[in-house]
Amino acid sequence: MKTPIKILLGTAAALALLRKRAPDAETGADETDAGADGGLAMTGFSAYESELMARGPVDLGPLEDIEPMCGSFYQTRRGDTWLGDHERSITYRALFRSTFVHATRRGASDPEQLARRNAANPRARKQLFDLCVGQQWADEVYGTYLLSSRDPVGPHGRGIPLVRSCFDNRARILQGEAVVRIVPRGEPGDRGLGVPSRKMLHNTRIGPVKLAYPFVWLPMLHPDELLVGRVTTRRMAWDDGSTALEPPPVVWNLRIAELDHG
Repeated sequence: MKTPIKILLGTAAALALLRKRAPDAETGADETDAGADGGLAMTGFSAYESELMARGPVDLGPLEDIEPMCGSFYQTRRGDTWLGDHERSITYRALFRSTFVHATRRGASDPEQLARRNAANPRARKQLFDLCVGQQWADEVYGTYLLSSRDPVGPHGRGIPLVRSCFDNRARILQGEAVVRIVPRGEPGDRGLGVPSRKMLHNTRIGPVKLAYPFVWLPMLHPDELLVGRVTTRRMAWDDGSTALEPPPVVWNLRIAELDHG
């Protein structure tokens, strides 16, 4: 296997990112436009509307990384896969970089060897995938039964297809706006059909939008557990006590708008 040069890029930024967070684990497809005639149906719109005046832009600087890293948002892109023992795999890169950073901070004698071990473990990659797609936020924003036969599924039978069929939710979070779910959830029997067609997306009642790849949250893993090969979010929490399996409260509080496919 090639030396993961691409994976090591940005490690300094990742270290800086960790320093900004609570450091001790113990404490705690092609571009297209969608169709054209109308707005968003939103549950609890009145409550949502009443919160708008108190909102402002969200600083994603300490909460995202340009490469997959546990405890960060990652903007997926063309060519990414969820699983696999290669550098296009999100879970492979996230496990490698996260292990490397934590091992370096703990003064391990060979951080790269530990990182390779974890990234090469198919069980660890699947466990991380299940955490990524099984979290409530990701499932509510992107989870769907409308998958190709090659798309992996989480414990609930849904997955997140890595194709350009979503709202640009990164831009919406930066602006302090509700993220938007656009892909229909579908039914369990829809497995193998693939993501919704362009025709279906054009028939949704929205104004013109530029579709994007999913903006995903990679859960914050317990570093001591990770260094011995275990993938868990146990005892990892935000300042308000909520689990770091989910994105930070500042993002959850933006709420989720759902596209009206009616």
